[in-house]
Amino acid sequence: MTCSSVMNPQPVTLGADDTVADAVAVMRDSRHKSIPVIDGAGRYLGLFNFHALLGLLLPKVATVESGLKDLAFASDMLDSLKEKLTDVLGHPVKDYLERETTLIHPDMPMMEAVLLLYRANNTLPVVDRDSGQLVGMLSPWDVLNCLEESKHAR
Repeated sequence: MTCSSVMNPQPVTLGADDTVADAVAVMRDSRHKSIPVIDGAGRYLGLFNFHALLGLLLPKVATVESGLKDLAFASDMLDSLKEKLTDVLGHPVKDYLERETTLIHPDMPMMEAVLLLYRANNTLPVVDRDSGQLVGMLSPWDVLNCLEESKHAR
């Protein structure tokens, strides 16, 4: 069995020029933590994810490797978070992509894909090797659904 038989072939996507506001709406409505971003030809560019969104809301000093370890002193700063979000809502998502993501391919064996899902701890884009086009997404839920379906087919 390969990824193409289990993946979601019609994932929710964003375009490179869609805004952070668009991404927030899509993430809120779909409840996805990561949304693949594609160019006009459907080629995969990267993921816009909750990690990037949360990083936009935090003070820069808290997001660098040797930065602040906690922000307990900054309690009840909801207005500050709202202001930071408002400041970036009009920016294109392409400015905040996670480009160094693990990619899987439609012909990849499922066991290899499950290993990569485990290591990435995230939903993974399924990308055509030749064209670079996003052809689907594979999530742990897709794998579990497949296992459940095969259990009931016996």
